[in-house]
Amino acid sequence: MIARKPPSLGGALSPCSLLVALALGLFFSPPLSRAAEPLDTIATSPAASTTATAAPPIVVPGPVPSASAATAANAANSAPIPEPPPVIVIPDATTADPGATPKIIAAPVLTPLISSRPTYTLKDCVDIAIRQNSTLLQAKKKIEAAVGSIIQARAAFFPQLGYSGTYQYQENHWATIGINNGSVAATSWSNGFTITESLFSAGANTNRLGIARLSHSNQLLAYQAAIDDTLLSIRLAYYQLLLDQSSVEVHRQAIGLLDKQLKNEQNRFDAGLNSKSNVLRAQVTRANELPALLNAENAVRSDYIALSQLLNIPFRPDVDEAPFGVTGSLGFEPRTYSLKDTVAKALATRPELKAAENEIEISQKQLIVDRANILPHLNAFGQYSLASTGDVDHPNNYHDGYTVGIAANWNIFDGLATFGKMKSTRALMEAAIASRDQTRLQIESEVRGALNGLETAANTVESQARNVLVARENYILANAQYDAGLSTQLDILQARLDLTTAQTTVFKARYDYLAATAKLQRSLSSQFEIVSDTLPPTAPATQEIPTLSAPAKTAAPSPTPSPPPLRTAPPAAKPTEGQPPLPQP
Repeated sequence: MIARKPPSLGGALSPCSLLVALALGLFFSPPLSRAAEPLDTIATSPAASTTATAAPPIVVPGPVPSASAATAANAANSAPIPEPPPVIVIPDATTADPGATPKIIAAPVLTPLISSRPTYTLKDCVDIAIRQNSTLLQAKKKIEAAVGSIIQARAAFFPQLGYSGTYQYQENHWATIGINNGSVAATSWSNGFTITESLFSAGANTNRLGIARLSHSNQLLAYQAAIDDTLLSIRLAYYQLLLDQSSVEVHRQAIGLLDKQLKNEQNRFDAGLNSKSNVLRAQVTRANELPALLNAENAVRSDYIALSQLLNIPFRPDVDEAPFGVTGSLGFEPRTYSLKDTVAKALATRPELKAAENEIEISQKQLIVDRANILPHLNAFGQYSLASTGDVDHPNNYHDGYTVGIAANWNIFDGLATFGKMKSTRALMEAAIASRDQTRLQIESEVRGALNGLETAANTVESQARNVLVARENYILANAQYDAGLSTQLDILQARLDLTTAQTTVFKARYDYLAATAKLQRSLSSQFEIVSDTLPPTAPATQEIPTLSAPAKTAAPSPTPSPPPLRTAPPAAKPTEGQPPLPQP
């Protein structure tokens, strides 16, 4: 029987005791090197299954561990250590056959799932939003309302035709009052047609039409800005969803490593090579990592809710799962942009700046309309009338004739009402000029901020990509040193934490780069060429997770679609008076 003596972490070991410890450790415990052995799946705990969240299947590059091996491992650890909650772990890719077909390990299902749901790429999400986003639908209706205003203002240039008619019956004694012979007809009628045409309105009609057309142009520009805002929101929500999915996979991998560490510490404790505190420390570390996984999974669900709201796709009331899935990856390809050219392009293409210029012109035209109230107006008119004669002997006789003429109206004094209106319009015009200048500065600030974000994110991605490799190698060396008795358990846990942090940071940096690229697109009011993603829909983020393996056996990274090139938006077509065509992304 082997006496259990806790090893001293701070004291030195004699050569003989070190050799004995190494021999016993190699005999009783499996090696900790993750480059030579796939991780085992963890058995489902009844207590934890009530709180765990359903997760999507994960594509793994290696063979699935056998059920007997997992059962035996759990049976050996069930007595001293409670079973951890269920989790899906990613086996090491170095032991997998490159030509083998990837297999799927299914996660526990706690809620009813949709049997078949569509899977959308970024381009699909953009196309759906263009068709049915509620904000864009409202903007289209405002364009239709602006078209009606144009028709209303244009009516002042056309002749106005009117008709008036009367038919009258009077009782006989009432109709003959004051009539000596009493021969007046009891019935009478009259009809008349009047046509008027404005000859001179002091510029009011012309400028009203100009205001209506500028307002229609502003609604078109507002629709273009709404499309830009929607595309930005779609891209940010889509990238955030991919980021949180990647975070889920990183934390699952971290829990898998901690499960392996926990089992190894238990085996060492059973062999008398370490103390109970090592086992408890490994158990506590794993338990501390689990909330991060649960938070990441909850973030994925929240991201689906936000994206479905942008796409105007409702959830089914009886299903907790999203009505669609997404596929894609956080690709990265650094690019450089000229600050001077980018700012110039943004000032030339942003619809908000064009709308601000239109507001200034609308104020100028409104000033002319207000001034027309104290200037003379000329109208031409013509009238044709028919009226009964009122003769009792000849009731069908009537009189007819026409009248033509010119009418002049001049409001010489209106109590300074026009003066007050013009004063208000001048103040609004000055405010529109200040708003235009502020919009120009805001556009320049947005471009500079997006370019700074691109540069920062690109530098972070490049530095953290190297850091992931270093953290991976450090974790492998820490395990090897621990096997040789040259390091402590805390060294392994710290190396694992460093690896998880590096993986999470590189994903966040890629998201920041793509988000900054989308914001740059929004600041330029132009669209990107969106490349369709060909990654399998079941594993949108696992290709990005670095596999724990020896540095010499590191597999080449999977190709990911790069951010599409920037292209200039086509010149806007001249707005028509009908429904404008739907802009294509």
